[in-house]
Amino acid sequence: MRSLVVAVVLTIGCAHAGPLEVRQPEGQRGFSLEKGAWADFRDTTRVCISATDTDLGLDLVPTVSAAIQTRVPGVRSNCGSPFDGIRVEYHSSYSACTHCPAPYRGPRFGFGFLWRDQQGHRIALALWVDTHGGTPAQVAEAFAEDLATFVLDPEKARRSEPRAAEQ
Repeated sequence: MRSLVVAVVLTIGCAHAGPLEVRQPEGQRGFSLEKGAWADFRDTTRVCISATDTDLGLDLVPTVSAAIQTRVPGVRSNCGSPFDGIRVEYHSSYSACTHCPAPYRGPRFGFGFLWRDQQGHRIALALWVDTHGGTPAQVAEAFAEDLATFVLDPEKARRSEPRAAEQ
């Protein structure tokens, strides 16, 4: 009996070879649609927000919630079950900087994703990234600003204006 040997080679590096490539166009931030349609995110004011800064262990839900509520009255984080609405996941952290002095930190970045749950099924997914730097609150507020635009008009949120780099 012959054996079939299958070799699997994993390459570890900076580039992600999987189906999701999160790239921020130069000077821009906003949402990119990965699954479903922009229209799948319309007509809901129910959101469930999870937001943290992983390096500092900060809960940024109050920051994101307050910023979105000033722009879209009536939208509140409500994560009760069963959930039909937009789930929001946001994280920020320092970027790695191999040429910087210890502790080798570069500018802060933010990464968020939204998914639309409807009748227990995930029907749409959108991603957000910001690499401009700033404090945890500044990056979270930039995310909340785009999130508010997204809730009001998902099509418009993919064309949000760039934010000036912050030190």
